Amino acid sequence: MNDKNLIRRCKALAVHACANWRDHECLARDCPCDMANPRYATIHDGALNCDYFLKSVLPLDTELNRLVWRSILGDEERAQPRIRFCTICGSAYVPTSPRQKYCSICGIERKRQRSREKQRRYTERKRPIQQA
Repeated sequence: MNDKNLIRRCKALAVHACANWRDHECLARDCPCDMANPRYATIHDGALNCDYFLKSVLPLDTELNRLVWRSILGDEERAQPRIRFCTICGSAYVPTSPRQKYCSICGIERKRQRSREKQRRYTERKRPIQQA
């Protein structure tokens, strides 16, 4: 599907599902709706200009969502966020780096544990040896 058809489908979705759209106006910004920026011909260049639409309205149509993100990012694999499972609690999370092993809550706790252990080893190393 080419970009013009994607933009046309996105405009139709905005008309029917966007809470901020009314009579070609954006209620949130009180100006004409510029969800589709006419200065750009392709989605990859930035033709879809509204963050609210991309985050809140576009996921309502899963097929269109997949096609748009595929067009924006260039390939389908990067478009879908990888979901991992925390090694401590087992909850699902989207990693922020390729080496991340823990969810955000367990990561904070694990960092505290490592810090405590490091400080304990340092203190034992620096403590003068007491002779009995």
